[in-house]
Amino acid sequence: MSFDILRQLQYCAGSCYGDNLNMVPSRIIPISLVEDISENDDNGNIIYYIPPRLGKEYVICNNENKLPHPSAYFRSPNTFLKSLLYLSNVNYYDNVSLPVKANTILNTYIRDIFVEQSNENIHSNKKLVQIIMNNTGGTFDTDPDKNPFFSKFIKVILKKEKCDIIIIRANDSGYYFDTVPNKLPNLNLISGKPNYILLLHSNGLYSPYGTAYVSSINNKKMINT
Repeated sequence: MSFDILRQLQYCAGSCYGDNLNMVPSRIIPISLVEDISENDDNGNIIYYIPPRLGKEYVICNNENKLPHPSAYFRSPNTFLKSLLYLSNVNYYDNVSLPVKANTILNTYIRDIFVEQSNENIHSNKKLVQIIMNNTGGTFDTDPDKNPFFSKFIKVILKKEKCDIIIIRANDSGYYFDTVPNKLPNLNLISGKPNYILLLHSNGLYSPYGTAYVSSINNKKMINT
C-alpha cells in the first residue's frame, strides 16, 4: 500500500486534525425509535436540530438513551467557544481542520469582542476586559469551570451572536442526563432566534451538536424535558 493511500486513510479518519478533531457523527438514532417515543409521549422530549453537515438529527431526552455523537470533538482549552464558533462562524468552521489557523481565528474573535466592550466602557465588565486584553500568554480559558468570569463572558457572547445556547449534559456512560436550561423553548428547524445546541461531556469538555430555532409563531410556549 502506498504512503499516499495511507495518508488519505488517516485524513478520512480525522486522526490528523491535531487540537481540532473534526469527526462526522457515526451514530444516527433510528427513525423507528423516534416514532415510537413520539407516539407514546406527550411531553415533547425530543430535540430536533440541524447539524452543520447533515440533514436533521434528534436528541431523545430520556436517561435510558445513549446520546448521538457530536459533529466534532475538541481538546481544551476553550472547548465551549470552539463548539460555539463551529456552529456560528463560517470562517472558523472552514478552518477547523487547521489547528493553528483555527486558534488564530478564535483568539481574534475574543480580542475583537472585548475591544468593543472596552470602547463601550461598561463598568461591570472592566475586570473581565482587562484580563482578556492582557492575555498575551494565552492562559484565558472560556470553559465555565476554568473561567471565574463566565457569567459575564456568556452575556457578552449571547449579545454578540444574537442567539441562545442549549447544553445537553451526558453522564459518565454517554447517556442523556439533562439539559440546561431544563425548560426549553418551543423549538423548530425553520425560523426564529438560533439556539446553538452543545454537548457537555462528563469530563467537562464541550462539543457542538447543531442549531435549532425558537418558533417565531409561539415563542412563549415552554416544554418540560
